[in-house]
Amino acid sequence: MRKKSRKIIITIAAAVFLVLGLIPMKYGLDDGGTIGYSAVFYEVIFWHQLDESSPTGYYEETEIRIFPMNCLGCFECY
Repeated sequence: MRKKSRKIIITIAAAVFLVLGLIPMKYGLDDGGTIGYSAVFYEVIFWHQLDESSPTGYYEETEIRIFPMNCLGCFECY
């Protein structure tokens, strides 16, 4: 009985960790309107930066990073 309850607890803990890893936190950058959503397993960035060389005046792009690349490149864009 003890082994069965231990397996259930480990399974529930792993499921909670996976669910919490998918919940994003929203953040914004002061560069013209860039918004990002970051979670443990992924990151989505909606770039909207002021850019004088662009015909519209803005650099607009959507970037999706999946684990582990969302953690490795986090210092190159801020």
